[in-house]
Amino acid sequence: MGDLLARFSHAEIIERYMHDRQAIIDLAREIEPHIAPHTRRNHSLTVVEKTLVSLRYIATTVIQLNDAGLHLISQPTVSRTVNSFIETLSSPAIFTHHVRFPTTEAELRTIKEDFFR
Repeated sequence: MGDLLARFSHAEIIERYMHDRQAIIDLAREIEPHIAPHTRRNHSLTVVEKTLVSLRYIATTVIQLNDAGLHLISQPTVSRTVNSFIETLSSPAIFTHHVRFPTTEAELRTIKEDFFR
């Protein structure tokens, strides 16, 4: 598959994956312990490749076969990759690091006021 991040320009990366190069690298580093290949197979996807495949699918909601063609992998690989990626993002360790809900009435009121502005 090659290094897809090097293959595309900054604008192309944002257009395809809805994140910039650094955000993708940072996310891949954060989730690496959870989705790194567990085997030494010749054709295992790297963590960055898994991140790109998953972000593309989430960003476009196109059928998995189209993502498979773009990334030169099979549709079942896209399915397994996206499933693993979403499970990882919804794990408490990752989710609570990025998502925080208001815990007081004052926080909730501030959020509502900011939203309406």
